[in-house]
Amino acid sequence: MRNPRISSPQHSHRKPRLTTADKIALIKRLEAGETRAVVAKDARISRQYVSLIWKAYQAQGESALVTSPRMGRKKSRELNEEQVAELFHLVQTQKASDLKLSVHLYGDFWCVDTAREWIQRRFHFLASRRYLTELFEGWGLPPMPPNPIELEMSTPEFHAYLKSPIAQQIREREKACYEQMNREAEERIRRLDQAFRDEMTAPSRLGDQASARQPVTAAGKSPTIRPPHSSRTGKHAKGGARRPKTRRKGDKGRKR
Repeated sequence: MRNPRISSPQHSHRKPRLTTADKIALIKRLEAGETRAVVAKDARISRQYVSLIWKAYQAQGESALVTSPRMGRKKSRELNEEQVAELFHLVQTQKASDLKLSVHLYGDFWCVDTAREWIQRRFHFLASRRYLTELFEGWGLPPMPPNPIELEMSTPEFHAYLKSPIAQQIREREKACYEQMNREAEERIRRLDQAFRDEMTAPSRLGDQASARQPVTAAGKSPTIRPPHSSRTGKHAKGGARRPKTRRKGDKGRKR
């Protein structure tokens, strides 16, 4: 069965936050003669909250109806059109190293961090990295500079080095080492596999201990194992012989 309090429109969603205009409209309806219960149901708030707004209005007037802004994460400041055009022109015409920014690890490349520092120096506010990333992607530029190793590998000097005899010798040496490592790994795996197979085919230790404990006669046959007392007499077997019951002391004159 559904809970009517939960399924009702008044409690089906979170209580909305009333704005200043909503509170003024609520006060006008109360002044017109409507009850607090009807007003609270239409506004999807409690009657206690309606009474609180009404008492505050009577005590302080319309200043009590002003809704204070919510505290939360501050919205980052963005550049206007002129500032964006200035930054784009700077990115296209100058290098980041020419401006002597403190973010010197990226060299000549513009990125989010260098643009963020330049904006703080030029316009005296700190833009968010998310905003600058979207700005760079809209320009078709990478938000972060390329990896220095990848950048060095793309130079003509590095391609010429790859074709040199020294690089060829290094590649052959690395190939020989790689093949040697593969051979050693395969040999190690083969030895482990053989040891596992030998252990599985060998007789178990429990079987060896049982055969060592069992005596052997002179004829080479194991002696006949004598059955236990209960199996010989049939004491607990169905229909077997049982001992006659003996009377205990004091049972002589007792009636059965």
